Amino acid sequence: MRDILINLSKLIVPGLFALLGIFVLSISFESGQGQSAKFILAGVMMLLFAVLWALVVLGMLKLKVPKIVGYILVPVSIVLLFLVYRSIQSSIEFYDLQDSRIEVVKTKMLKIREAQLAYRDGKNSFAPNFDSLVHFLRYGKVPLIKEFGNLDDSVQVAQGLARRDTTWVSPLGHNFVETFPIDSMPYIPYNPEGKTFTLEADLLYTDEGAEVPVFALSANYDDFLLDLRQDYGRLRLDSIIQVGSLAEPITTGNWRD
Repeated sequence: MRDILINLSKLIVPGLFALLGIFVLSISFESGQGQSAKFILAGVMMLLFAVLWALVVLGMLKLKVPKIVGYILVPVSIVLLFLVYRSIQSSIEFYDLQDSRIEVVKTKMLKIREAQLAYRDGKNSFAPNFDSLVHFLRYGKVPLIKEFGNLDDSVQVAQGLARRDTTWVSPLGHNFVETFPIDSMPYIPYNPEGKTFTLEADLLYTDEGAEVPVFALSANYDDFLLDLRQDYGRLRLDSIIQVGSLAEPITTGNWRD
């Protein structure tokens, strides 16, 4: 019994390496092709390291322990630790850069939504394309309503002391605050080919027959992440990021914060 316990205690370290190897192999299936190869190599080497160590401590491998430790196990362990460290570090770098790009794209899409809402204030519809939207921001007008007095007071209204005045002003600086050149509005950030967002507009009809303007603004994630995924060996994503919808009257984004 004592010998069994002694042998089991000797297997603790190689057992931990075996578990770590299995863990590294499991996460390799969740990473891109380049990252997966590194994780698989590290996982296999860890399992081999664990097996060799276990055979030595159990006396099943007739080699001198100092020689194995000095010429095989120590170099292998150093290589394993380096590979795992680089893989994890690379993943952290990738996700930091990816999240940063996504935030930039989200911010720009929300500014385009702001421009579309200004367009709706001025024209009771949404712009069907960027040419119309940019032209409106430059030359269009939106209503600016000012109230004087208490409009709920019928006496003030009758005496003309309470009224509502409407003037028409440029949307720039009022409904839309320009934070980037409006001529660059259509272009997707980080796209080396100068690809533009997809912008569409339509009308929906309620059960009562009322018209409800809707719009959809979208881009494929690979439009602004493809080069990053290629650099870090990640799989492509065939999915879109979108604000608004042509199927329902919403102006929110399809991401989850």
